Amino acid sequence: MKITPLEIRQKTFEKSFRGLDKDEVTAFLLSLSHEWERFLDENKDLKQQREKLEKEVQKLREVETTLFKTLKTAEDTGASVVDQANKTAALHLKEAQINADAMISDAKNKARAIIERAEMEARDVMEEMTSEVKELEENYRIIENQRDNIISQLKMLSGDVMSKVEKVKYQESGIETHVKKVKQLLRETSERVSSHSDESVSKIESIKLDEIKREELRKEQTQEDNLEEVRSETNDHSTVKKNYISEENPIARTAPSPAVAKPKVKKEPIAEGGLSFFDELED
Repeated sequence: MKITPLEIRQKTFEKSFRGLDKDEVTAFLLSLSHEWERFLDENKDLKQQREKLEKEVQKLREVETTLFKTLKTAEDTGASVVDQANKTAALHLKEAQINADAMISDAKNKARAIIERAEMEARDVMEEMTSEVKELEENYRIIENQRDNIISQLKMLSGDVMSKVEKVKYQESGIETHVKKVKQLLRETSERVSSHSDESVSKIESIKLDEIKREELRKEQTQEDNLEEVRSETNDHSTVKKNYISEENPIARTAPSPAVAKPKVKKEPIAEGGLSFFDELED
């Protein structure tokens, strides 16, 4: 039965003889009502707290359920992610292995091709160098033969030139002898005609001098003609030598030949019994 504090305070009792003390009963009822009221207030507060706690518990249970679901989802997702990661890693590893094998195979093929090409180029270079060496040896032999021919021809030319020079020297010595004879004749003539007049002597000397001059001019012209003949023969011989080299030299048609320095002939007198310049060149 539910009793409120007001009912306790308003509670009445029947009167009887030798009954309870009215004031004491009233005071007790009043105290009981107060205590009951406090109890009800506390009970109300406890109910409110209980409801509040129940709400919080409900919230916590909902949070727990949510957390459990989230954890479950996370576990499932984590397992799925791990499985997917493992599959992806395995796929990437397989692709990397395939790519590595392909790269290694390609590198081996390229290295093999490079080695084969290098060996082929080396063989070509060796063959070309061997051919060039043989060609250079052949050209060297040809040049040596040409050098020997040129030296021989120059010796022949030098012999001709020396003979011409000796001839010119002989002619010069003849001219000098003739001049001496003419001078001697003049002296003898001047002695013979010393008794004649100075005019006759002057005429005779003038005539003799004219003859000497004409003779000297004739000798000089003969000497110049001989020298011109020597030069002409030398030029003809040089032309023949150049034509012989151009016709017989195959180097100009195959490869550029090395320049051969022409020997410089010094214009020095040749001592009697000594070696000529061309003899020294051959040695």
